[in-house]
Amino acid sequence: MDDRQLHYAQSVTEALRRSGVRASADLRNEKVRHKIREHSQHVPYLVVIGEKEKQGGFVSVRSRTGEDFGRMAVEAVCEWFRSTGLGRA
Repeated sequence: MDDRQLHYAQSVTEALRRSGVRASADLRNEKVRHKIREHSQHVPYLVVIGEKEKQGGFVSVRSRTGEDFGRMAVEAVCEWFRSTGLGRA
């Protein structure tokens, strides 16, 4: 993640929070694989954002176990998390 994705990552994080999901953005200048490996030990789902996601207006979702749920629109992710009980209805 670099400055090009910073604002998009913050807007996605805020959208998740508004839907009731406890979310935070890791904005450190580290490689994505390092962040995924580190956070997979602590959280059930990761929302991954890069330049492709920003340009397309979506995010990539992965589980702690490494299952890749693919790319989803931000609102679809919020709805999906609500349906799994991770956000408020």
